[in-house]
Formats: sequence, structure tokens, C-alpha cells
Amino acid sequence: MGDYGGRLFGWEGGRLQGLVTRDVQGRELLGAKVAALVLGTLVLWVIPVPVFALLSRSALGGHAAFLAYVLGWGVPVTVVTAPLARTSISLNSRGVFSGTGLGKRYAGTTALLFLPAVGLFVWADSTFSFASGLAILGGVSALLTPLWMRVCRGAWRRYRHDMLAAFREPDG
Repeated sequence: MGDYGGRLFGWEGGRLQGLVTRDVQGRELLGAKVAALVLGTLVLWVIPVPVFALLSRSALGGHAAFLAYVLGWGVPVTVVTAPLARTSISLNSRGVFSGTGLGKRYAGTTALLFLPAVGLFVWADSTFSFASGLAILGGVSALLTPLWMRVCRGAWRRYRHDMLAAFREPDG
């Protein structure tokens, strides 16, 4: 979520310009990005489930709480802040996964993603209260999905031209 999502539109880079000149609504593009984040999160969540089931069934509750947090809080925060990223990613570059496009905006997105969880961890007096807090924050945020999607579309409309202009720059 933090790495791929923080550079959500940068993966298309200059090709994003061609995509938005077609008859693709912002709602459809954002919906596809949300679907990619949700499906990627679910796949990565399922992979360790057999290990937890065999070795530590008690860890399954915490794992589920993190899933609720990431889907309910992480996905919306990532999609809302994604148009702020101004660096396209060259998929042919050998440094694609070594910090390409990191900066203040990326750090801000990362802080929004992780500070609530860190705050809950500091506040919680038990693993159960920490996991419950994560699940509740994720669940409440998920209930606000219609509002989040309106905010996402507003951020897209407001920042897409700046993002696209940066993607067209030779070193962007």
C-alpha cells in the first residue's frame, strides 16, 4: 500500500496523458485504482493465512484487524493523496523499486497511512485493544466510502493537470 499506492499514477507516467485524453471518466480511473489496491491487499493478506492458521491462530485476529485498517483507512488515504505525486516511474529503470519518486509528498502520504496505527499502538494497553482500534478505525472509514470517493474525485480534478505536466517533463 505504502510503496505502490504512494506512486499510484506514476506507474503510468507519460502514458497517463494518453489515457485521460480518451473517453475515460475520473470515476472509472479512480475506481480501477481502488480495485487494484483492494485486490493487491487481499492477495497479500491471504498468503500468510495458512502459516498463521498452523502456527499461531491467535495472530489471525490481529491480521484481520490490519486488513480492516488497510482496506478502510489505507486505500482511501492513498487514493486521495496519489494525485499529489509528481514523479513518473520509468519501468525500464533498474532503480524502479529503490526509492524512485520519493519526497515530501510521499513522506506525507506515508505519515497519514501509518501515524494512526502508531498512535493506537502507543495508546493501547493490550494486543486486543490495539487490534480492536485498528479494526474500528478501518471499519468506520470504510463506512464513509461514498464520502472518501467524493474527496478522491475532487483531489483528482484539482491536481491532475499539475501531475500530468510533471509527467511530461524530461526528468519527471
